[in-house]
Amino acid sequence: IAEAGAIPPLVSLLTTTTTTTTSTSGRTAEGGQKFAAQALALLAENSDNQPLIAEAGAIPPLVSLLTTTTTTTTSTSGRTAEGGQKFAAQALALLAENSDNQPLIAEAGAI
Repeated sequence: IAEAGAIPPLVSLLTTTTTTTTSTSGRTAEGGQKFAAQALALLAENSDNQPLIAEAGAIPPLVSLLTTTTTTTTSTSGRTAEGGQKFAAQALALLAENSDNQPLIAEAGAI
């Protein structure tokens, strides 16, 4: 996934405004921040991806996502979707395993 170039678009999704839309079928779709943070966290489990994620500029938007107010929406199916703070924290924790990323995380204000 990383080799296919997915990291930069995922980082871009972190900085887009979350919106909720309802399709004609009645399904609710949330903005991609939560899922981008989740995907980056999963990719960061591989230590080879950790510097790539940092180089793509993911750390500042992940830190920013930590301080974003959590909003909870319930779709017509009754499912609840929460903000991406949990996944942002998970991604940052995994990125911090790489000592080169630690000062970047601190400089971005995560501490």
